[in-house]
Amino acid sequence: MNIRKLGVISLIAMVAALCFGGSVLAQAASYKLWSVSTLTKVLRDQPIPRDAVNQISLYAAKGESESAQVVISAGSEPLNDVRVSLDALTGPSGAIAQIELSKVVYIDLPNLKMVMPDALPPATPFEVAANSNQPVWITLIVPRNALPGNYSGEVVVKPSNAAERRFPIRLTVWNFSMPQGPSHKTAFGISRNLLPLQHGIMRGGAASERLYAKYYNFLLDRWISAYWLPPAVTSPQAERYIKDPRVTGFLIPYSDDVEEMRKSIDSLRSRDLMDKAYFYPVDEPYTEPHYKRMVEVCNKIHSIDPKLRIVIPYYRDPSFDTSGKTLHELADGHINIWCPNVWYFNEHQERLNAKIEKGEEFWWYVCCDPAAPYPNYFLNFDGPSHRVLPWMGWKYRSEGLLYWNTTWWNDDENGTADPWVDMATVKGINKNHYGDGSLLYPGKKVGVDGPVSSIRLELLREGLQDYEYLAMLEKKIGRSQTEKFVSKLVTTPNDFNRNVHDWEKVRIAIGEELSR
Repeated sequence: MNIRKLGVISLIAMVAALCFGGSVLAQAASYKLWSVSTLTKVLRDQPIPRDAVNQISLYAAKGESESAQVVISAGSEPLNDVRVSLDALTGPSGAIAQIELSKVVYIDLPNLKMVMPDALPPATPFEVAANSNQPVWITLIVPRNALPGNYSGEVVVKPSNAAERRFPIRLTVWNFSMPQGPSHKTAFGISRNLLPLQHGIMRGGAASERLYAKYYNFLLDRWISAYWLPPAVTSPQAERYIKDPRVTGFLIPYSDDVEEMRKSIDSLRSRDLMDKAYFYPVDEPYTEPHYKRMVEVCNKIHSIDPKLRIVIPYYRDPSFDTSGKTLHELADGHINIWCPNVWYFNEHQERLNAKIEKGEEFWWYVCCDPAAPYPNYFLNFDGPSHRVLPWMGWKYRSEGLLYWNTTWWNDDENGTADPWVDMATVKGINKNHYGDGSLLYPGKKVGVDGPVSSIRLELLREGLQDYEYLAMLEKKIGRSQTEKFVSKLVTTPNDFNRNVHDWEKVRIAIGEELSR
């Protein structure tokens, strides 16, 4: 065959490939793969940072979940129908196969003129726009029976219009295990009545109750206990939840009818299920009517039993004349789970320390306050802000973290009809507070019959797991020696280390100490 004829045939083959998706088209688009810490929020249009790496290296205890992100950076042409996969990692105990892959979705914050990465729906095939980044969030769940050692695998990226690429991932499993359940208590809200609207179902029916249970269990998988159990506390089904070692607490419904409350308490006591129970009857009192109501409801609860646990969050001193008495003096004998806002605690540490020294229970919380430099769960805050509160909890001996809501999708002028496009959830308080009371996304819009996670929630899960590292380390080497590790990351409640590499170094050092 002569060369001229061969050239014609080659040209025909090239045209056919371009038309029908053949190998020539597969080389059309260019892209790069890289990784940074999950504490780094990767912006859609940022250049590849200098600290980006070309291999994922993770460290985890047995029974722990650990996350990473691989970033796909498209060149001058978009990437089409991108498919990402990760086979089981292989190592000393065979394969670690429980793997979750999520596409990072960017959320618009118009008042702040920002677009931030946050939502984590499943990584079904997606597009990557030209000259933009698309992170993929990877979560590995290490089996409790995994043998310690090194495990390895590859993330496979397959666009339809570019070459397949692989990105190495390595996991070191340490020689210690996470506890069966958390020692750090949590009390988080889920709006049972707001979920059905987002999922297109009727309120109050069986489907609505199943939906709530999905959200409850989703948080529980992340070691977070919601206020309300899926079933009524008096039902036989409640026992299964209460005895789950991951559940740290649950609400008993308050009623002004003392006998109604007594029925709930008697039902729980008859099954030996009261240890994790608490009441939350009043929220953030500061006016004189608030305080009168607080005294009234606490007296009714304690008329049944003065040892019943009551948590009442507060963020300020009384606004009326108290004849010189502080909030803690006015509430003494009524509240027995002290729960200040983090900033209030920072301003009045001596008051809480006195309660702690007496052996009284201390939780704390954040909500629409505090603002930076305190940590919080707003979308525009950095990664360490979402992970650090359990570390602070250990340092300041807070036994629990309360957060008012995870699904505040209230469809009114002060809320949001669709958190996927509008995360200004508390416009009546501050229109610039994005994500307040909303750590989850409703999954219907992305084909999920239940909740979708967020970067903020996943980093909180990391922080709660870190707390268990600290609790184990304290048992091994003592509190003062453990404090040396913590002080590298936390100075005060409004001064903490935001260097992601320091976070990694401290956590690895603790893990290696626990492995010895």
